[in-house]
Amino acid sequence: MSTNSNDFIKSIEDEAEKTSKLNPTPTWNKLTKISKKNKLYQYAEKYAVDNNYSANDLKMLKMFFLKTLDKGKLNKIKEVNYNVETQEIVSVPGLFFNQTTKNFTLRNMDPKHVSTLKSLPSSKNTKVKIE
Repeated sequence: MSTNSNDFIKSIEDEAEKTSKLNPTPTWNKLTKISKKNKLYQYAEKYAVDNNYSANDLKMLKMFFLKTLDKGKLNKIKEVNYNVETQEIVSVPGLFFNQTTKNFTLRNMDPKHVSTLKSLPSSKNTKVKIE
């Protein structure tokens, strides 16, 4: 009788393994907005503990993450380092905390966008005032 139950348990484990291979865990950009918000909140709590932030700073960080999600940011894979196997956020590379103003900001880490001032020609014609 124990061999039948062992075979039954083994067959259930095999089926579960097959379905997990067929349905892999989604990447960051495939997650829903609600699950992204929850994972960002978990990361905010971990980030606040690691950097010794106060409860008020943690609340501000959570509000910041919520606002950035509403604005359509933090949706790309490049903007958030997400581990698919553990389903946790590893880091947010552009996240920056300004100590003087106590505000969180996202820095643009995309090297493709070059400042337009750098591509303008130097001004050769300088006006001289004649008196």
